[in-house]
Amino acid sequence: MLLLGACNPTDDPSLSTSTSPTDITSDPSDSSEPTSSEPNDGDGEENPGYYEGTYGHAFKQTDFSSNGGVTEVINGLAWQYSPFSFLGGSGNGVQIGSSNNPQTSPWTLSASFPSEVTVVNVQFEIANASGGSGTYEVSFGSTTWSGDYQTETQTLTKFDYEGDETLAEGISFTFQANAKALYLYQLNFSLHIPSDVNFPITVDIEAERDPVIPGQNGIPSTRYEPSTKESYFASVDLSSTGETLKSTLTARLENDSYRSRYGDAKSVLLYADEDPNNPGYVLGMWDGDKIPAIWDQGASWNREHVWAYSHLQLPGTQKRGDDANDHTADLFNLRVACQFSNGFHGNKFFDETNTDDTMFPNITSGLNGYHAYTGDWRGDVARICFYMFVRYPGLKLVSATTGDDVSMGNLTALLAWNELDPVDAFEIQRNNRIYEYQGNRNPFVDYPELAGQLFQ
Repeated sequence: MLLLGACNPTDDPSLSTSTSPTDITSDPSDSSEPTSSEPNDGDGEENPGYYEGTYGHAFKQTDFSSNGGVTEVINGLAWQYSPFSFLGGSGNGVQIGSSNNPQTSPWTLSASFPSEVTVVNVQFEIANASGGSGTYEVSFGSTTWSGDYQTETQTLTKFDYEGDETLAEGISFTFQANAKALYLYQLNFSLHIPSDVNFPITVDIEAERDPVIPGQNGIPSTRYEPSTKESYFASVDLSSTGETLKSTLTARLENDSYRSRYGDAKSVLLYADEDPNNPGYVLGMWDGDKIPAIWDQGASWNREHVWAYSHLQLPGTQKRGDDANDHTADLFNLRVACQFSNGFHGNKFFDETNTDDTMFPNITSGLNGYHAYTGDWRGDVARICFYMFVRYPGLKLVSATTGDDVSMGNLTALLAWNELDPVDAFEIQRNNRIYEYQGNRNPFVDYPELAGQLFQ
């Protein structure tokens, strides 16, 4: 077996890797639930002091009474609403008004937020009956957004607001029909919520988002044409073992690879970590969150180092901040993760139990706000750690926590997880997409069996 190294946890922020959501594998011996007070582990990402909450609901007739009132709590919010001239239902959601009794007086739907919440963006979908038209107004804090609308017969139209963030005590929607019926279907909006406020708003239907495409919407163009694993590793003897395998893999991974800046990860990870099953969303490490593929100054997600930053202390030009382009900025080791999951990992080793020094990769409960708590991240962690160990000589993989600052583990657990949580579609897509920017591949995603050969 190759001899590997050691580590001692200190404060350091980190980011992780993900897999398409599956039933989570809970740690039966977990005696330490994650909390939102877990310190950030020092990956260089400033803590903005808030997290993002996303609300989404497709309204239906049974949510309301025609006389007005307050709804039951829907995805974390109780909505106040005014009486209807007519209340009905349709395939497009709630019918408000009719040809004989149009909603010519304003109909209002509103909800309240905890203090110090800011509104980031808003989207809603409405339609009108044939020959009808109407007006809308949305207000939150000091912002009022209004306009007219006229659509084809019951064809939903999306209206999007993406202006400045606004401090708001709540949000109000007002709709009015000039004639005939109008139809309200879906509301979606995102909030920045103070980190110490637990406001678990959720979604039951997500706003559709455009796929992430390099060269568009702020995503950098790629640098390398796609490559197959066979052609990329053609010069490597994949039957070799131990130090021979390690040295040949290191030489291959170093050759013609491009060093990204740490700042580039804010946009590149939106492409690399996109959910194959939900274009326009990225998968959050450790808890399986589905996060809109935008960078919002770290409120929704951090750049998590899977091999924790404080255990990457190799000699050289290492520096913190967006200009860093050394081994600490390697895209394979950076994953999308919300700040609470990032903080729960900290700079801990990985193992079967949660302790002061170790983390079991699958978080199942206890984080502030709403989280999906899906996915199995054990194999993802293992294959990223194997890559870092091979790619950067001087890093060590060990089977017990020790006191140096270049080691990660637990190697025994990582080797087991590599088999227990096989490579999935997300990892394959991520491997291919990072190659397009970095010019190298993770051999342990392409050939998971190499881990056994490397450490035999």
